[in-house]
Amino acid sequence: METASSHLTGAPNGLLILSRRMNQPHSSGPFRVGDWRVDPAFGRISNDATEIKLEPRTMRLLVFLAERAGQLVTLEEMLESVWADVVVTPASAYQAIGQLRRQLGDTGDESRYIANVPRRGYSLIAPVEKAGLETPATEMPRRSWRWLALGLLVVAGAAFWLLPSLLPRSAPAPQAPSIAVLPFVDMSQDRSQEAFCDGLTEELLISLSRVEQLKVVARTSAFSFRGRAEDVREIGRKLGVSHILEGSVRRTGDRVRITAQLVNSADGFHQWSDTFDRPFTDIIQVQGEIARAVVSALRIELSNDSTRDLVRGPPTRVAAYEAYLLGRHYQHQRTPESLARAIEHYEAAIRLDSSYAPAYAGLADANMGSYFYANWNLNDAVERARPLIAKALELDPQSAESYAVLGVLETETQELESAERNLRRAVALNNNYADAYVRLGATLEYDGRPREALASFTRAAELDPLHFNLHTRRCLALQNLGLYAEATQACQRAKDLRPELPNAHWATGLIALSRGDHVGAIAGYEEALARAPNRSDLLLQLAWLYRDLGMQEEARARGALAVKIWQGSPWPALENKLLFFAEEPAALRTQLRKLELGPTVGHDIALLAAVLHVIAGDPAEARRMVHHVEGNPMFSHQTLYDVWRVRWARPELIMLALARSRSDPAKSVQYARDLEQYLDRLEANGQVWHGIHYLRCDLHALRGDEAAALVSLDKAVELGWRSSWWARIDPALALLRNSGHFVQTLQRVDQSNARLRAQLEAGRRK
Repeated sequence: METASSHLTGAPNGLLILSRRMNQPHSSGPFRVGDWRVDPAFGRISNDATEIKLEPRTMRLLVFLAERAGQLVTLEEMLESVWADVVVTPASAYQAIGQLRRQLGDTGDESRYIANVPRRGYSLIAPVEKAGLETPATEMPRRSWRWLALGLLVVAGAAFWLLPSLLPRSAPAPQAPSIAVLPFVDMSQDRSQEAFCDGLTEELLISLSRVEQLKVVARTSAFSFRGRAEDVREIGRKLGVSHILEGSVRRTGDRVRITAQLVNSADGFHQWSDTFDRPFTDIIQVQGEIARAVVSALRIELSNDSTRDLVRGPPTRVAAYEAYLLGRHYQHQRTPESLARAIEHYEAAIRLDSSYAPAYAGLADANMGSYFYANWNLNDAVERARPLIAKALELDPQSAESYAVLGVLETETQELESAERNLRRAVALNNNYADAYVRLGATLEYDGRPREALASFTRAAELDPLHFNLHTRRCLALQNLGLYAEATQACQRAKDLRPELPNAHWATGLIALSRGDHVGAIAGYEEALARAPNRSDLLLQLAWLYRDLGMQEEARARGALAVKIWQGSPWPALENKLLFFAEEPAALRTQLRKLELGPTVGHDIALLAAVLHVIAGDPAEARRMVHHVEGNPMFSHQTLYDVWRVRWARPELIMLALARSRSDPAKSVQYARDLEQYLDRLEANGQVWHGIHYLRCDLHALRGDEAAALVSLDKAVELGWRSSWWARIDPALALLRNSGHFVQTLQRVDQSNARLRAQLEAGRRK
């Protein structure tokens, strides 16, 4: 196919007009653009200081722009003319423009050569004129040729003697191929297919990630380059990959045109490209063809089984596949609204094809995501997700996504051993599955193994360096180890990547809390709630922080809002009673009479209620609640032991030992010993929290060891513990009430809290 290009002709105004002609751009004569002489025939530009060789496509772009010097050129015009013989993708034009600007030295704040007209196109604004005739560099005098020949003989002789010693003893092993799949561009006329394009891109990414010999950068990092005019070589450097797959989709009625190209990120040259113009019903077949073509271009040899596994089994109806792709698109946005839309699309996919396993796994994942990002109750999310995962695994026992979401579910329900096993199964099935490594790291973190968690996060970072949640998780693991500077850097990285999401701001608040800086902790929580105002869990934690500083009005406001949002659960109501009535036993008893807990109430809620009944002076009701918990055949007190409760020194961790201290001393000792062993394990694994030492203070006091209890309390204060109001009414610390050391320690904490409160209030008045 001939390609339209240009040649230069004279113009009355002294500039040059390039008229179109069906030939290659190097047939044009030399001309000047600004300070540069352009020689299309030799593919170079030069000025007084340097000479640069341009790639053929870059030279064609420069000639094309010079043809229309001073005019606005749209992106579509560039693609149709300069890239008419290859895959049409806007990313290629963005990269070529950026590369041409750099080679022309057009890198200042104000363009001197190529101006960008936002959302419209580009214009060559430098003057274009005919160049003077000069002796081509290839026409060398004869004397120069003789000297060149002599020089070549000398070099050849030296090479003969030196080459053996310069050659490496053995050739270096070739690096394994690696790839990033950039989001395919929606080229449909009304630009309404972006969600579908994203889903298709991700499915291609998942297909390629099943190739064991290929490293595939995960979705989050690859998609961060959407719409950015960056050179493909720079993208490759940032993502650490040898190749880039990019493309576009144009959908018209029941037909779809997909273009794809594989680019070597070391030199920017295309290694493979193709265009697929098919009925939309062939979309899954096209996806498979692209994946196989890429693997072939990378010279990766696959077995017959691996070739078949490149594309998972398609649904019986292509409409189900489209609905599934839309579900994936919306799920990744991680907002309450987008998750609701994702659930709708997944459910539609299942209605259209009840045997399509990925739709069940996706729907389960969206349900669990709604617990994290849409304020769903955990039990509700688990009840919906568990049967969906079972169905997905029944349909496809080799589904890595199903094992991964099952691991997430089991992590949240404290089935940590099973969660770890299932997440390791997920990464064994797909060693490029970055999200599974992130989730495995979270499970290890929940299990009190932050160093192992960091190793999993490191592997995830190799596959998905721009994954914001990965950096939030790293932040949590690092702060667990007391590495606060590194934790702050990780949280800041997460905020830089996705500043609109709450978790990195919340985690930054936790860093401050770990160090006893309640002002910084409150700031982090307020920033998180500004982005997720309905997160009732964050509201309750923030209420506790305000309560520590004696700011009752602020604490009550957050607690009341949590109760209003978290309707149907008694937890926020119990938490508010602990925060605001614990120091008034009579008022607390009145409040507890209003509380109605059904027979199926969870053990964590029942134990918190038992704590409140002890404080209110009603030990009989407290024992009844404990018996209710212990009478459940499914209950194990080991499930109470998790890093989150220990971080905050939750009182229900001590409740069983406290309740049994008189009625069944042997059982009380067992509960206390098991909790202490758990705390020992956390410290042995590197955890640095003041909550650990406050709980040790509780345990020592229950045993009657006042001296050891006070040592642990001092250690908690040293690390930043500030809940002096709670220590005064904590039923486990009755032994310490008359200790002068205990009283003085709490007074020092009160004074520190008062200073922090004044600092916070002064900052708000500014």
